[in-house]
Amino acid sequence: MPAPFDTWPLVDDATVRLLTTAGQLTDDQCRAPSLLPGWSRGHLLTHIARNADALRGLLAGASSGREVPMYASPAARDADIHDGAWRPATELVADVDESADRLRDEAAALGETSAWNTVQQWRRGRRRPASDVPQARLAEVELHHVDLGAGRTLTDTPDAVADALIEEALARLATVPDPVAFHVRVDGADEVRSGVSGGVRVSGTRVHLVGWLSGRADGSALRCDGELPRLPPWG
Repeated sequence: MPAPFDTWPLVDDATVRLLTTAGQLTDDQCRAPSLLPGWSRGHLLTHIARNADALRGLLAGASSGREVPMYASPAARDADIHDGAWRPATELVADVDESADRLRDEAAALGETSAWNTVQQWRRGRRRPASDVPQARLAEVELHHVDLGAGRTLTDTPDAVADALIEEALARLATVPDPVAFHVRVDGADEVRSGVSGGVRVSGTRVHLVGWLSGRADGSALRCDGELPRLPPWG
């Protein structure tokens, strides 16, 4: 896994791509459904902004040596997303842009210090180090860009980003209760990656692995030396 500050150029590039797409949406298009059930594009853009603020809070906690929760509560998280979803398109895009800048500034303030090793309280009871924030943010930006349903698909994902998304998916899956054991191998790559030791081996292209690991594809395009594992919901 790269050092956390090495991942930020990928996050920055993904954010620019997302803002370019979102900046072309009208108010009506922002109120139209996204590819995530029950969420409009406005819900999704608001979530991306609030996710940046939540991750910034984790980094602020790491900077002070405190373990803090990512969100005050699930209800508070949901309420923030719902309340912000109905704003004009220009406000939604500005929120995504400005919150991304705040997160980037907080990360820069940590520099190359040991604060990145501070364990924090992520969603769903997960406890992960602050060093996972950059790849987690990359996954939020890149995958939700696809979820906007505004032209971008998983096939547009650059290889370096797809590799980081696979690492993030495996890191998430390793922290759930009763994690599923399996290995993954990217077609053409020598390295076998493992979220949890043991289990079957799952192989495929980067795009197909990202789709399955993130819950955005059923895995039918993958190869497996046994029964394809059933994964918990992404999130």
